[in-house]
Amino acid sequence: MKRFLKNSFAEVAYEHISVVLSRRPVSQHLPPVRQSPPAAASLNGWQLGGVGAGLALLLSAGLWWRKKRAAAIRAMSDECRAP
Repeated sequence: MKRFLKNSFAEVAYEHISVVLSRRPVSQHLPPVRQSPPAAASLNGWQLGGVGAGLALLLSAGLWWRKKRAAAIRAMSDECRAP
């Protein structure tokens, strides 16, 4: 190890190199773990809620339009029957 350091740096004398061994924490022995950002999980909930609200609005608009159309058809048929 000392020889590697000496050969890496030209201005360092071999006598001035000290190598100290120490124990590393267990976490440094483990491979890196990829963590997903927590914001992505909450974003999926908002997207699902938005799609649900959009479908409910679309369904409500369709039922309102169908009811209005049925009333208009009844009014037209009543005019046709009147003498």
